[in-house]
Amino acid sequence: MLLSFRSREAPGSSLSVSPAGTRSAREQRASGTALDAVVAERISLLRLVLICAIVFIHVPVPDAYLSPSAWGFAMLRAILCDGLFRVTVPMLTAISGFLLFRASLDERWGELLRRKSRTILLPLVVWNLPLLMALYVVERDGLGGHEFAVRAYPFDLWTWADSTLGLTYQPANYPLYFLRDLFITSLMAPMMGLLLRRAPWLGLALVVGLFYPDLDGSLILRDTMPINFFLGGLVAVRRWNVRRLDRAWPLCFAALAVSAAAIGAFGITDIRWFAVAAPFLVWPASSALAGTPLSRWMARHSSKSFAIFVSHAPILVALWVAFEHVGSDRIYPAFWLLAPFVAMAVAVAIRLVAYRIAPRLAALAYGAR
Repeated sequence: MLLSFRSREAPGSSLSVSPAGTRSAREQRASGTALDAVVAERISLLRLVLICAIVFIHVPVPDAYLSPSAWGFAMLRAILCDGLFRVTVPMLTAISGFLLFRASLDERWGELLRRKSRTILLPLVVWNLPLLMALYVVERDGLGGHEFAVRAYPFDLWTWADSTLGLTYQPANYPLYFLRDLFITSLMAPMMGLLLRRAPWLGLALVVGLFYPDLDGSLILRDTMPINFFLGGLVAVRRWNVRRLDRAWPLCFAALAVSAAAIGAFGITDIRWFAVAAPFLVWPASSALAGTPLSRWMARHSSKSFAIFVSHAPILVALWVAFEHVGSDRIYPAFWLLAPFVAMAVAVAIRLVAYRIAPRLAALAYGAR
């Protein structure tokens, strides 16, 4: 991880932000798997909303605002960042599984490997390796006056490989552990697909039994991701009506709010149960926004969500280093509120400039998004 602090989303503690497994519009129409327009809009809406929430989670926090017994702003931040916003990765993972299995990409191993290498693995490398190079210079020359968790200097091949690919722990660009876990989970899709089509409930029991108690070791850093992925696939393969619970959105939102408040107020650290249940609450709750002008606007800008995701952490680190020199704990709440918007704006601007200057390279860096 890049920073000298660890978040509560460390290993064992989920987006894809990529359109996992989607086919072209022509392929979907030919196979009869084209998404309902309302469902497609809600998926796009959720991608942007959830990734924006992830940015708030990753804003560095001084010790004064980490105490679970603190009130005021510290309690509000805990309820949001340690509770409510933790629905982000589970929901995005479920969406990825839903789209991949709906497109039957699990049945085309070669295409699955090529697509995931291009849209997940390559961006994982591109957004970690240059960061390690920059960190090498910073640590070698003693710049910035900030203690980083990743030691890029002196050069060590294993450390660099681990920090680039997240082989045993979170990579240097720490939120991208999600891409690492999603790539590995996607490689399991052919085996999951067999279970989903032949013995879905047995398959679910096996996935839960293997990953929930972390029997896989360090294969998957976020234990619940394969479970969310499989559940998304279950909805797709069994063709459940994804809008059936929409009328219950007030109850679902209330359940989210109560759960988040309990997690934040009581400092609950093991929230795997919340991660597994989250998609079944978030999806119906999102129907409250469906079809509104705000929903349509966010859906149109959803293509920028991946750029925000892969680049927000280094931007936040730069802002935090500056804040450490000129700010104070007293004005930290203002920093927490403003820094994510600055990071998102910079990330979108970088994407815009990159596609204008070097569109082919930008397409590689952003997985053709």
